[in-house]
Amino acid sequence: MENKTNRFVSLLVGLLFGLVVLFAFSSRANTEERNLLVLSIDNKIITPALSNYFQKSIESGKADALLILIDTPGGFLEACQEMVKTILSADIPTLAYVYPKGARAGSAGVFISLACDFVAMAPNTRIGAAHPIMASNAKIDDLAFAGENKGQETLPANKETEQGYEKGNEDITKEERGMYNRIESSQEEILSEKVINDVLAFFRSYVTKKRPGIDIGFAETLITKSSSLTEEEALKHHIIDVVCEDIDCVIRSAQDRGILESEQKYRVVYKKMQPVDVFMYYVTNPYVLYLLSSLSLVLLLFEFTHPGFGLPGIVGLVGVGICMYGYGVLPVNYFGLFLLVLGVLFFIIEAFTPGIGLLAGAGIISFIWGSLILWATPGSMFSIPISLILSIGVLLGLMLFGLVSLVIFVKTKRPLLGSSAMIGKKAKVVEDVGPDGGRVFINGEYWDAVSSQGVIPRGKEVLVEGIEGLVLKVKGR
Repeated sequence: MENKTNRFVSLLVGLLFGLVVLFAFSSRANTEERNLLVLSIDNKIITPALSNYFQKSIESGKADALLILIDTPGGFLEACQEMVKTILSADIPTLAYVYPKGARAGSAGVFISLACDFVAMAPNTRIGAAHPIMASNAKIDDLAFAGENKGQETLPANKETEQGYEKGNEDITKEERGMYNRIESSQEEILSEKVINDVLAFFRSYVTKKRPGIDIGFAETLITKSSSLTEEEALKHHIIDVVCEDIDCVIRSAQDRGILESEQKYRVVYKKMQPVDVFMYYVTNPYVLYLLSSLSLVLLLFEFTHPGFGLPGIVGLVGVGICMYGYGVLPVNYFGLFLLVLGVLFFIIEAFTPGIGLLAGAGIISFIWGSLILWATPGSMFSIPISLILSIGVLLGLMLFGLVSLVIFVKTKRPLLGSSAMIGKKAKVVEDVGPDGGRVFINGEYWDAVSSQGVIPRGKEVLVEGIEGLVLKVKGR
């Protein structure tokens, strides 16, 4: 009887011990921290290099959730679409946070933000202005059919067509007039309309699924009308989920909405760009690329006008090589790139054939014109401000003008050293100088001299008009 009792007690103790161990492991599993990977777009332009960095980071498999800190003026459409596809393909919860105060999710930042499962904005931030920049700067209203323009009638393309409608087509419908406009529109406008429609379809394809309660018609005005909203306005129209002061607030809010597990603790892990990623980003940064190409062309111009110096040419060639890679990755207008190079060629020709500055002026115009259309490609969401282009163009023009002026000055200035420096200077005759010879004194030295103007007596002053070997050719004053 006692043995049975002991065995029962032992079994009961073992069972209790097992329950305690199981509870301890279960409690530990519930309290174990999860990794919240934080990727930051801190005032960066959306480029292919940044898209590749994000893809590598998200697909590394070392995170349980993703938070993207967004502060960007925008970027390139293709790179933006790649980032959106990476976010949509992620098998972990994704959060976007427009941060810090004063930040913006502009242009491409709109698409990236709304691709996430949860969107938050810090106070005093803004989101919007996502209209693709067309080469023709055409507006969406000018490209749409009548009836697709929110009630606004599409007008004829010019006064002549308008008169034609008034005289013989008083009863023409809005649809017919819109179709007439479509026929009259240029190929560039048609291409712009296609790009806009494609962008809108891409936007709707995931935003309506990610954010079921969103007013998609209003949200599309961020693209079609370049609307920009404050954080309160975006919250009111359900563009975002919440306004938060800090990251902890974002995490709590996402847990309340069921995006993140409410019973879990999340450890914030910041993922910074590695040196190679930083280098690749700046190589494909359009601002850096534009400045680097300008500097490289100036250095090559200096090398062409000062052959044999070496260092400017080497640095310029390295810069051109880097720029060729950058321009090969980014969607650029190659006619604009051609105009940039043509402008520098004008300056080189001006340096070797100095005139009245016509070629230099043509070079400045060509360089600025090329800069203005350099990023003007269909569907581009990036452009360099005109103020920056004009500033760099004028500064580059002044630098090149100064360089060309220096080259001309050096080429035309009288030599200061050597025997050729004596041409045009005065000398004093110390022995009668005639066709057969004589001697003069110049620069503290005695020189043999000849004269083709007869004999010049001793004590007279003469001018040096040439040199043959060690004999000066002189003439009387």
